[in-house]
Amino acid sequence: MTQGGRSLMRRIIFAVSLCILILVLTSCGHYKHRPPIKAPVSIPVVPEETTYIYQGDAFSVIVLVEPSLDYYVYPFNEGLAVAVYSGGRPFRRPFDGTAYGFIDKTGHVVIPLEYGWAESFRDGIALVGKNSKYFFIDQSGRVLVEPLDYFWVGDYNEGLWRVSIDHKYGFIDSTGRLVVPTEYEQANRFSEGFARVTKGGRHGFVDTNGNIVIPLQYGWASDFSEGLALVSSGSGENARHRYIDTSGKMVIPPATDYYFTGGFHGGFAIVGGHEPYTDEDGHARWNRKYGAIDKTGTLVVPVKYNLVSEFRDGYADVELDNKWGAIDTTGEIVIPIIYDSRSELDKEYIAMGIMRTLSFPNYVTSFGIPFRRVSENLDGRRQYGLADLNEAVIIPIEYDDITFSEDLIIVMKDGKSGIYQVVPG
Repeated sequence: MTQGGRSLMRRIIFAVSLCILILVLTSCGHYKHRPPIKAPVSIPVVPEETTYIYQGDAFSVIVLVEPSLDYYVYPFNEGLAVAVYSGGRPFRRPFDGTAYGFIDKTGHVVIPLEYGWAESFRDGIALVGKNSKYFFIDQSGRVLVEPLDYFWVGDYNEGLWRVSIDHKYGFIDSTGRLVVPTEYEQANRFSEGFARVTKGGRHGFVDTNGNIVIPLQYGWASDFSEGLALVSSGSGENARHRYIDTSGKMVIPPATDYYFTGGFHGGFAIVGGHEPYTDEDGHARWNRKYGAIDKTGTLVVPVKYNLVSEFRDGYADVELDNKWGAIDTTGEIVIPIIYDSRSELDKEYIAMGIMRTLSFPNYVTSFGIPFRRVSENLDGRRQYGLADLNEAVIIPIEYDDITFSEDLIIVMKDGKSGIYQVVPG
């Protein structure tokens, strides 16, 4: 190579190295080298704005914190909420390099936004991450357990965390002690004191002490729900599904006229079947239809609906011929199957005084008051507000997002979060 060629090559190498250095510095600067975000010097608190009347009862919406917080606020749990630095972005979606911490219901930062990742507090403990390491902290921010030596930690339930290392799964408690050894190919979170685990392609159950209480002998298994789990001894066309109790005893044998679809909820499980028909070309076809059984295996809802929801508070939504209605636990129709959508059906539930858990997240009940999230496309951006069922606007349609958390309403506007509260009287 000539001298000129070597000189050109050195210039190219220098330019490439400089670009790499700039990329590294800018990518690391999101939160690792930024000071923890402190609470604002003062947070504006606005008194009661408006009083509304719903079914004779008065309620008010007050502003605890105006949209002034520079972070995305997750739902509150145990008095604190995960807060994520928003970078001034108008939408509530965390992005790579963000800083996580915790705030209280007044918007004050109680645990600095200095982590690379965080989960909500559960039983006084939160899982946080920094520099690819996991920690447990308490509500003062004190580290309870030094970095956990696992590839992944999460799915807390019933006092245990699911962990993974070397493509195997197990469980630890909140002190970091390994309770269920990391020897399983799969492991579901605990449900009703049992976790489904898999080894060698066979499924069984362990308890919270790590003991195998139902042998790994099934080709498939669901989690326990209301004391029963759906299991199968085969696969494909040879699968024979049945329900077992927590001792492993079969309590509902395989069915012949329909098939089981999943766990029990509200005392009932959804079952499916096939309705044969002949298409216009003379070909044999079938439609899927659904019903429900009780815990004795008795069919209480006939297999005739296009959809049957889980039972909640004694009612289930049903859909037939693109119309919605509701049934009770005897299978009787209590709301006529005449509504075009489940949101319209929810309005009918409320009109009947049935304040159950509603079908869609656009509704929230606080002190027995139903609200509906409403939206419009303004200047090319979807904006949100809050209205009651009579379409009276409670919160103007001017926010980038609105979510519900206990008796609080979390709003975001122009990349800033705020906190509203609903109070009676």
